[in-house]
Amino acid sequence: MSKYVLIFFFLFGFSSIFAQLKVQYGCERIIQAEKILCELDKNKTCLHNETGTLSSEMDSTFDNIITKIDYIFWVQGVIIALIIFMLGFIIWDRRTALNPVRDDVV
Repeated sequence: MSKYVLIFFFLFGFSSIFAQLKVQYGCERIIQAEKILCELDKNKTCLHNETGTLSSEMDSTFDNIITKIDYIFWVQGVIIALIIFMLGFIIWDRRTALNPVRDDVV
């Protein structure tokens, strides 16, 4: 009987040691998981700040591009207006140049 009692206490002692190790190992894992979550939160904050910076840079770049496109449209408009003016001048000049010739012929 004492043999069985010794075996029981021996096994019970090991099971309590294993339970303590399991609890300690579990606590270490929880602490490690908390550290990882804290690091992920820092990375998330850093990434959020970085995307905000990139967004503002892209906005300023697009504003610059839009300004340049507006300038190009104005230049094209001026060129088209000059071409129309030149065509009008050519037509007017031709008529004024041909009127004396018509008067002489007729």
